[in-house]
Amino acid sequence: MMFCLPFVCRFRINVRFRKNVGGIGNMASKSLWLLLVAMSLSLGCSGSDDPNRPKTYPVSGTVKLNGTAVEGATVTFQLIEGKENAIGLTDQSGKYTLSTFRPNDGAVAGQYKVSISKFDLETPNVSSALTPGKINSGDLPADYAAPSANSGGGKGRDTGPKNSLPAKYAKADSSALRALVDPKGGNKFDFDLK
Repeated sequence: MMFCLPFVCRFRINVRFRKNVGGIGNMASKSLWLLLVAMSLSLGCSGSDDPNRPKTYPVSGTVKLNGTAVEGATVTFQLIEGKENAIGLTDQSGKYTLSTFRPNDGAVAGQYKVSISKFDLETPNVSSALTPGKINSGDLPADYAAPSANSGGGKGRDTGPKNSLPAKYAKADSSALRALVDPKGGNKFDFDLK
């Protein structure tokens, strides 16, 4: 645990203790100084975690779809009995590391339901000759229709990004994927989706 005095010393505060009639200025200056010291000590400069925060354990693994690594998938561990969920993102080799409170800190011990999704965003066809506010021909698909104010997206219309993984894995309740994070270690969970 780090003590915060270096923090206070780094940001030198030059407060002049002036004697004023009745000592009011001196008391106000001392009060300001004490307030600033107290605030710097209370603003998390100890470097330690919240003592009320549950302990986390390293968790990692891989995500594959039919044996092929999946890049850019979001892996979510939802604690069955508790509220601390953990999340990770797969890299180009399908590897992920979970985070709960801080990057890569792992997950709280317990039984988890797991969901995995990967949403692909279509990149618009952008021409270097575009003028702001003007659509050039060929920039939109031939079947594009602008949404009306009351259409609500319409049936059968593309209403947003698409999950490129099987839909059943996007929800923890339907995925049937489970994981037990053990305080003793060995928390490597590989998922090969079909």
